[in-house]
Amino acid sequence: MFVICPLVGLYFLIKGIIAYIKTKEKMKIIIGIIFLLPPVIHSLIMAEQKNTYEKNVIGVYNVQGTQEGVLEIKSNNTFKLKKINHIESYGDGTWTLIQWDIVELNLHFSNITAPIIFEKPKEKSLSFAVDINGNTTILTYFPENKNKLTLIKR
Repeated sequence: MFVICPLVGLYFLIKGIIAYIKTKEKMKIIIGIIFLLPPVIHSLIMAEQKNTYEKNVIGVYNVQGTQEGVLEIKSNNTFKLKKINHIESYGDGTWTLIQWDIVELNLHFSNITAPIIFEKPKEKSLSFAVDINGNTTILTYFPENKNKLTLIKR
């Protein structure tokens, strides 16, 4: 869609402009514009959807079943994560949202210290699956060989 539609649209648009100069025929220009519209509309919808997800992700999150805020996502693309039993890394850094088959929240730590001897190295980034159900935002982390961790927005 992002390759064929624009190429066909540009072809018809150029042919239409040439035809319009010679014969005042507008049909090829209209066809060219119609082929250029789907990628533009799709891009606008995806940008709006990303803005909606970013607005819904910002806030303070609790581990499911507790009331203590363990993760704070701020609007300036920074976060602060407290120490949790399920996750070796904690601290602060920046976050990004990635949309593919799922919406994923990536936390990139900025204050990773060198690990102590015999200590497992801390992860430099974490990824959470984002699920928005109405007014509830749920972040799910799937660590290797452990139970999943679910964080719920207050």
